[in-house]
Amino acid sequence: MLGRGELQLAILIETMRREGFELMVGKPEIVVRTENGKKLEPLERLVIDVPENFIGIIMETIGSRRGEMLKMSNHGSGRVRMDFKIPSRGLIGLRSQLLTDTRGTALIHSIFEGWMEYGGEMALRPTGALVADRGRTVNGVCAVEISRSAANSSSGPAIEVYEGHDRGRKFARAGHGRQRHQ
Repeated sequence: MLGRGELQLAILIETMRREGFELMVGKPEIVVRTENGKKLEPLERLVIDVPENFIGIIMETIGSRRGEMLKMSNHGSGRVRMDFKIPSRGLIGLRSQLLTDTRGTALIHSIFEGWMEYGGEMALRPTGALVADRGRTVNGVCAVEISRSAANSSSGPAIEVYEGHDRGRKFARAGHGRQRHQ
């Protein structure tokens, strides 16, 4: 699930591609600054309200993005509110991942809180993508594997793809991953 701004950008980019425009979109990057010889990155205050049964996956996900819990409140309503501090770069792609992990039940809000010392490199995204390098019909085992990886059972063994066609993601989480199909 995409946020409103992400969805609008996706629609604009796909429309321009279909109309024959050439463009390149890169991954988002956080602006860092240097003060007194130290590299600083933006810090966010993140508040997540979620049903109690999703606490574990929230803690795992935020922890892998260098988030630190400040407070957790459970008022007996079946939902828990968790406050974190997290580097802004840890928020890239977080909303869609949390909404998927919590089946759309998470309420997520973040606000800029200040600057913190740069914490080093962060792990890469937990999923990979299959993107076609040229237009053609993909046949046989490759097409079946692509269909499976994209969880798209409606596609048969011959799939038409175009250059840049994204055929879905493969899970690469610990214990659930498979090798990327070449």
